Amino acid sequence: MPTILLLDDQESRRDAVGQMLRNEGYRVVPARSGIEAQWFFEREHWPVDLLLTGFAPLEKDGYHPGISVGSLLARVPILFMAELERGESIRRGLIHPAAPYLRLPSPPSVLRRTVRDALALASARPIN
Repeated sequence: MPTILLLDDQESRRDAVGQMLRNEGYRVVPARSGIEAQWFFEREHWPVDLLLTGFAPLEKDGYHPGISVGSLLARVPILFMAELERGESIRRGLIHPAAPYLRLPSPPSVLRRTVRDALALASARPIN
């Protein structure tokens, strides 16, 4: 059963997306901040197959969540989710054009397919 680290600062979205993923049989580890996500990954040694994250605001301590999550990116595939259209996210420099992306809100079928595709892409990438 793949484990998804779900990083989102909005509790309602984190709960809704997490429940949809659990219904599909995924193990979901919810995190409300980059620091919390890093803690789950590094301190608790949770096996993480995919990081599903939005573009979160600054942490309470003033750091951007990307700083905390940066150490994960070299080891864990990432799937970005946002309300912006993919093209707009690329134009704003928020994601790389090849990055897996999920536009919100999405129906459960799109969420399932996008997560499944991101996990398949991750399993096909070479291990460093």
